[in-house]
Amino acid sequence: MSKSVLITGATRGIGLALAQKYVEDGDLVLVGTRDLNRGLDVVDELRADGGQARLLQIDLMDHGSVMQAGQWIGEQFGKLNLLINNAGVFDDHDIQASHEDSESLHQTFDVNVLGTYLVTQQIKGCR
Repeated sequence: MSKSVLITGATRGIGLALAQKYVEDGDLVLVGTRDLNRGLDVVDELRADGGQARLLQIDLMDHGSVMQAGQWIGEQFGKLNLLINNAGVFDDHDIQASHEDSESLHQTFDVNVLGTYLVTQQIKGCR
């Protein structure tokens, strides 16, 4: 039985590898990305061999975007079988914490903690 899977940050690295694996297994993958053009390229790649993939533009720094994504998923699918919160930011970690600027720290926290939390809450609401 195929599953519906949302993978945030699905256009490169681990997220892309997971998307490829789930598509190979016959699942429908929602390619979660903030980069529309790259997302469309990935969806085309995943569909090239007959896979099921759809684009979901979502920006974890934009809480409105997260809310809209949750609403769209609810309308389109009713629920998801699996959420993989893969998106995140990773700044240059050669910088010592004592030299990190507060704006960069806020951005990292907003995406990696608050954004992930909001996505989880929105998807939970779709069930």
